[in-house]
Amino acid sequence: MPPTEPETTAVDSDPFGTNPLESTSFLSSPEKFKDTKKNRLVNGCFLTFILGTLCAAGLVWLAVDSAQQIPSFYAEALATPIEDAAKEGDQLEIQLTRVQNAARKQIPWNVEFSQEQVNGWLVADLPNKFPSVLPEKMKDPRVHFEPRIAKLAFKYSANGLDGIVIAECDIFCTDKQNQLAIQIISVKSGFVTLPVGPWVDRLSKSAERAGIPILWSRRDGNSVALVTVPDELLAFGNQQTVVIDAVEIRAGCIMIAGSTSQSLSPNDHDLSSGQDTIPTDAN
Repeated sequence: MPPTEPETTAVDSDPFGTNPLESTSFLSSPEKFKDTKKNRLVNGCFLTFILGTLCAAGLVWLAVDSAQQIPSFYAEALATPIEDAAKEGDQLEIQLTRVQNAARKQIPWNVEFSQEQVNGWLVADLPNKFPSVLPEKMKDPRVHFEPRIAKLAFKYSANGLDGIVIAECDIFCTDKQNQLAIQIISVKSGFVTLPVGPWVDRLSKSAERAGIPILWSRRDGNSVALVTVPDELLAFGNQQTVVIDAVEIRAGCIMIAGSTSQSLSPNDHDLSSGQDTIPTDAN
């Protein structure tokens, strides 16, 4: 009996009514493939631009929002009633009078000014005695003292934006008579670190308006303001002058120690012992 041929079932070559190859337009039409690729590239670039813009806007919003955040020490200082601030400022003035009396008697002196006293003086006395020192864009300065770090916070308004700026610095004496070094550690608004250069210019202009010359140097990679206290602010009596021997930032206060000199010449008094020194490349 001859072998039986296996039955074969016809298979529809296009069960869905179309040829799979023909349904793939980018294979059947090179021009359509090019257009699709181009559209995807355009859409991708556009999407990237939108996402980048949103991220940038988010960062700007975060920067502006963080600039509005008030540090706890600054908020506490701002909340001090004006009457209490004035009393603290008066205590600072009393401390200065005691220093002057000790200097007249040629007795070495040592005084501590608390941050409350300094802030009280900034509120009650600075606007009246030195009205031109602060730039118009800078308002409500307050200080906070930590070991070797003085924080200065203030409100700053420029280009339609308002924020809180915090400058951190260290203050010490150099080896020259009555010359103080202010080492600027950082300047920030919220979490954004600000360039120091513009603040250097502002500080120089403010000091110039107050009649206090400033030179600039570098220390540990930071800008250092060299401030020489004018003789007329320290001189008294018969060719006597107060000499600032040491300045130290401590927790909650700033310590200043000094003595009396019979000569106004900076070459007649050696203050090199125990002093912090700075590079000589002042400019």
